[in-house]
Amino acid sequence: MMEVGERLRRFRAGTSINELSRAAGVSRGRISEIERGIANPSFETLWRLSKALSISISAFFAGPDPEVAMVVRKRERKRLVLPRDKLEYELLTPDLQRSLEVILLRAPPGFDNSHSPLTHDGEKCIYVVNGTLTMNVGGTEYELRAGDSITFDASIAHYASNRGKAVVQAYQVVTPPSF
Repeated sequence: MMEVGERLRRFRAGTSINELSRAAGVSRGRISEIERGIANPSFETLWRLSKALSISISAFFAGPDPEVAMVVRKRERKRLVLPRDKLEYELLTPDLQRSLEVILLRAPPGFDNSHSPLTHDGEKCIYVVNGTLTMNVGGTEYELRAGDSITFDASIAHYASNRGKAVVQAYQVVTPPSF
């Protein structure tokens, strides 16, 4: 399967690293490291690169053949880290070219994305495995403990926070994929 760096190199064909760096606001060195597979790009970096290249962020993760790519081994999961929030995502579905996406989410104590509520088409379901996750959907707050889940219309503004002392681990299912 093609890695993120290989895909980036392919998508930037005809565009120099300098041009992409200026357009995306990502350093030349960082782009080079990603392309060579020695750096794990953050979600924000991939988002900037995808916007500069006029592609969907999911293009970095598309599988080679949806009929063949059904199993995702633990060691082969695509992983994104949001450094500012220390939020981690692992893609549990083979790619984002299907009808749904399933993500393993880890939110550290103190995580709070109320400063940028999300909205997107579709439905979202979150199942908390460990910790306590506070979800705000449309202005209503829900405290979810291990074993609890919430399902809602993702076009309603929503955000999450971890007010506890333990890392929250949760599964997030979204249809259609929005990542």
